[in-house]
Amino acid sequence: MSAGDPSLLVGNVNFNNILFIDYSTEQVQIGTGTPNQALTVNGNCYISNDLEVGGNGLFDQNITIYGNANFLGNALISNGYFTTNVVAEDNLFVIGNTG
Repeated sequence: MSAGDPSLLVGNVNFNNILFIDYSTEQVQIGTGTPNQALTVNGNCYISNDLEVGGNGLFDQNITIYGNANFLGNALISNGYFTTNVVAEDNLFVIGNTG
């Protein structure tokens, strides 16, 4: 990030990738310095209400869903633990453990 760059970086001397908003690429990154999507999160994520994915959902690590999750496209989940509804309007694939 250069001095003339309008991007925003939040961090400290021990961890400089807490939050970075790159206006030039229109990407937000949390916990990483190498985003590959519009929003890249490296670490755990907690969502307190419903999760709705407008396209396909791909989860290559574990996912735990305590509330509702709606996927308007396909959902591919490596390992999942579900306590309520998971809805995929197209295909739902779960590879590995489910609970």
